[in-house]
Amino acid sequence: MKKIIFFLTAISLFTFHGCQNDPGTIDNRITITDKVTHYVEIANISGTISCPIENIKVELLVDNAEDMSAPTKYNVDINSDNSFTAKITDLNPTTTYYYKFRAYTNVDDIEFEVKSFTTYSFIGVDLGLPSGLKWATYNVGATTPEDYGNYYAWGETATKSEYTKQNSVTYRRQIYDISGNAQYDAARANWGSTWRMPTKAEIEELLNDCAWTRTTQNGVNGYRVTGPHGNSIFLPATGYCDGSSRNSVGEFGYYWSSESYESDTINAYFFGFDSENHGFGLNSRYLGLTVRPVSE
Repeated sequence: MKKIIFFLTAISLFTFHGCQNDPGTIDNRITITDKVTHYVEIANISGTISCPIENIKVELLVDNAEDMSAPTKYNVDINSDNSFTAKITDLNPTTTYYYKFRAYTNVDDIEFEVKSFTTYSFIGVDLGLPSGLKWATYNVGATTPEDYGNYYAWGETATKSEYTKQNSVTYRRQIYDISGNAQYDAARANWGSTWRMPTKAEIEELLNDCAWTRTTQNGVNGYRVTGPHGNSIFLPATGYCDGSSRNSVGEFGYYWSSESYESDTINAYFFGFDSENHGFGLNSRYLGLTVRPVSE
C-alpha cells in the first residue's frame, strides 16, 4: 500500500466535548471534521484535536476498496499543538480512495465515518523539444487546462490568504535553484513522482522552440503553445497575487521558474505573457504566481 509521511500543518478540526472529566472513555460526544487536499499522486488529510483525552491515540485507515475490507493502517503522530497533517504519497491518478479515522485509548475506541477522495488525472505532453522534456497539461491545483490553479509564493508549497514580504518563506534567504526539492518546489510537493518546476533554461527552450498563439479556450484567455511535433499545451492568463488581491486575471499570465536571481535574495525568474508578448523576467519572491510542472 502507499507510504505516508506526517507533517505539522493542520487544516481540519477534531472536537472532543467533555472529555477532560472522563479520561479513558470515548463516546458519541466526539465529532470530527476533516479536509482533504488532493492532486495527482499525493493527498493531504489534516486534523486537530481540540480537547485531548488522556493517552488517546489516532490512526488513519486507507483503502482503495469501498468496503475497506483490507485497509492499511497508519499511526497518526499528534504534535505538541495537537495538530497533524497526513501526507499520503504514491497514489494512482484518477483513482478513488476511501479513508476513516480511529481514535482509541486503553479502554475504549471509536471509528469515524468512511469518506473518500478521487485523485486527478494528468498528461505530460511531449512537445518535441530538443531536451525531450514533457510539459503538464494544467497548473498545480487545477483540474483542467483552463483552470488557473493555485498561487504560490516562490519557494513555497502551500497557498495562503495573503502574499507579503513579511510572510514569505524565501524572501531575503539564500535559496537559488529549487527544482525537484519537495521542501520548496510546489510541483514536486503537490504532484510527487518526477514532476517539478521548470528551470530557466527549460523555459527558454519553451519560448524559443515553440509557436505561441494568443487564443481563448472555453472562455478563458491565454496562449496556445505548439511544439515542433505539433503537440501543444494551453497556458491561461492567470494573473498574480499581491497581498490579499488577485490582479490582471484574464490579461496576463505569470508562471514561476525554479530559479531565483543570482545577484540578490529578493527576486526569482518567471515566464509570462500579455496580449502581444511572451517572455521571461524577474518578480519578487513574495508574490503569488502559478506553477506549470514539467517532467522528464
